[in-house]
Amino acid sequence: MRPLPGDAGVALAGSAIIAAGGVLAVALTPIDYAPQGAMFLPAAVLAMSLLAIPLMRALVEGLHGLLHAENLLLVAIIYWVLLDLLQGAYPLDELGRDDVIAALETIAVFALFIPLGRLIPAIGAPRPIARAARADLPVQNAFIAVCLCFALCISSYGIPARFDPARMIDGLFQPRFAAPWSRGDLGGWDAFIDHLAYFGYVLPAATVLVATRAKARWADPRVWISVTLTAIVCAFIAQSGGRRIIGMMLGSGLLLWMILKERFSFVRTAVVAGGAVGVLSLLQFILLIRNVGLDGFLSGDVGLDDFEFAGQFHVDDNFLRLAQIIHYFPDVVEYVGWKQIYYVLVRPIPRALWPDKPIDAGFSLPGLVGKSDVSLSSSIIGELYASYGIAAVVLGALLLGWAAASWTALLRERSENARVLYCLGLMVFFVGMRSMQEIILMTYAVLAWTVVSLVTSKKTGARSGATTPSERDDSEQKCEPSSS
Repeated sequence: MRPLPGDAGVALAGSAIIAAGGVLAVALTPIDYAPQGAMFLPAAVLAMSLLAIPLMRALVEGLHGLLHAENLLLVAIIYWVLLDLLQGAYPLDELGRDDVIAALETIAVFALFIPLGRLIPAIGAPRPIARAARADLPVQNAFIAVCLCFALCISSYGIPARFDPARMIDGLFQPRFAAPWSRGDLGGWDAFIDHLAYFGYVLPAATVLVATRAKARWADPRVWISVTLTAIVCAFIAQSGGRRIIGMMLGSGLLLWMILKERFSFVRTAVVAGGAVGVLSLLQFILLIRNVGLDGFLSGDVGLDDFEFAGQFHVDDNFLRLAQIIHYFPDVVEYVGWKQIYYVLVRPIPRALWPDKPIDAGFSLPGLVGKSDVSLSSSIIGELYASYGIAAVVLGALLLGWAAASWTALLRERSENARVLYCLGLMVFFVGMRSMQEIILMTYAVLAWTVVSLVTSKKTGARSGATTPSERDDSEQKCEPSSS
């Protein structure tokens, strides 16, 4: 599958703009870089250059061009790495100025090679996913899929609690490590139960599909049941403190609601933007209460005034950690080579089957910076740099850009289920910018919906003669989004 016409021009022009933005950001780095907010201007210049390609695609292909996967990768860099600088979230007194400049340069290099990856011929989605993308899911069929996903997901919380409603409800109010379903980092056979939770990640997008296919829309009880089941699952996942998971779930639902329309309106765009702000605010609230639980918040143990990052959207201190990795590798610590990638690739294998499975990526970032009992992330850029330096950063960016272009080809499928899978994949790319591990873990959601949609569509096909007139009417209410 060759790149679409105009791709080469947009990719090359965009990469040149990003390169120029990186050079300008370095030039604008102040001598007194350490105080909070001092790096706003360099970060803003670099962030604006990263938005050049999404804006060019919008001009060339319309607003649907904004939804290309590689565009979301560039936006993800701003969110996961540059947002802390833009907000002045913390001082940089732990870093030298050379480290700050090197981090800006590395971010720019990574970003400018992402669009160039689109020039590599794309292969499209894997065959099972492509087959699922063509599956037709009438409203009753989609509703069955929602119920199945809910049952599988809630089992991951119900089994440890022995399906005791009182224990499960009480667990929702506890701190993230105090619930019956919490466990340590190194799981045993209970890791198999945890995998059931991935079926819940698809529920917001699946609920949007039910609402879209329902002839009566919000008057259809199946829509409200789907919304209720989705809210229940979100409450359980939020209790575990998984902010990125909630963001992935709700983000995929918002994107699907946006993409299922042939044209974007100002009202729809404003609703999606407002929804995104609402999701970010919810993520902040989860961060506030996850160590004390909802019970601790309601009892007054912690309040909004106690929140260290009040007035900011706190992500992770990824820029700081990226700069520290660049400082330590390879002058203090040797590159870890393939250990990082190997550690990520074997992550799906349960430790119960492989007790000696690697427990880290070949280095400990908390140990390098003198911290203990914490987990630190540095974004996928930092992980690549720790592997083989700038060479790994370039290669990783090309591969991500190529994978994103391959996924974008799914937009050519005109079925609604293709849109569901596409939006789930978009959020995999977005959240995956935080860490290589997130790409693996979030991909489980795409695989879960692939299996469920194939199974439920087969059931409907086997009973096609038994559908009611209302179900046949619902199945004919197909939205035909324009092909991007």
